[in-house]
Amino acid sequence: MDTSKEIIDIVDENDKVIGQVDRDIAHRDGLKHRHTHVWLFNRQGQIIFQRRSKTTHSNPGYLDASAGGHLPSGMSYIDAALMELEEEAGIKAKPEDLIFLGKVKYEATEPSRNVINDTFCEEYAYGYEGKLEDLKPEEGFKFEAWSVDEVFNGNKSIQEQFIPVFFQEPWSSILRTVQKLAKENG
Repeated sequence: MDTSKEIIDIVDENDKVIGQVDRDIAHRDGLKHRHTHVWLFNRQGQIIFQRRSKTTHSNPGYLDASAGGHLPSGMSYIDAALMELEEEAGIKAKPEDLIFLGKVKYEATEPSRNVINDTFCEEYAYGYEGKLEDLKPEEGFKFEAWSVDEVFNGNKSIQEQFIPVFFQEPWSSILRTVQKLAKENG
């Protein structure tokens, strides 16, 4: 997705909209804004991660949430989650297909890019019954299925493939919740 002039809502500590700004300015100035993730899981008890393109601006080459992104100004979390799921994986879902996991507040910095990502993020899960190769990732991206046990109990070379925040709260709990859903629906 082209992020030039991507207008997003900025929010207060209670997640109430207080204005709009270009996404790059929100990151530069550390303005609180909104984000969403969708975590795909399969019947084999695995989570399907998105391998980011090596040329993408944020976390190139790392394994990340199945789909996700910033909320365009005026868009609800659930509508943004559905939009990102279709754009990033080719899945056209309905609101009732998503499982709400919760809302988290987090701040992450990328000093090398002068980025402060201060967000509220709603997390959703989606039971995917198709084949991995049937997903339609954006150009340069791909999908990989992993068990959470492989990720958390794996050696350093495995863990280094994932965005580092996955090994911190609240992300590690979110991943374990998605794995539980995958096992229950397997």
